[in-house]
Amino acid sequence: MYASVLSDHVYPFMRIVFPQDGGNYQQDIAEFHTTDSVRAWFKEHQDQFIVLPCPENSPDLSPINNLWNPLDRVVRVMDPHARNLVQQ
Repeated sequence: MYASVLSDHVYPFMRIVFPQDGGNYQQDIAEFHTTDSVRAWFKEHQDQFIVLPCPENSPDLSPINNLWNPLDRVVRVMDPHARNLVQQ
């Protein structure tokens, strides 16, 4: 699925923005970004653009964590109780 997104959307966009090749592309290490089919796709297109290595657990690349962690602490302090058996 992700390889299709790369082929149908990312690659054409990169060819427009970097018509002479040499563009950089960065993604995180989500499981679907590292499948064999995605790695093969990037290997096939390695002359068109460079995939930058992604550092693991980089907070700079996951800004939602900067919001989620304080929110999680606030909710835990509130100690919300389940309203029905499904929520327990």
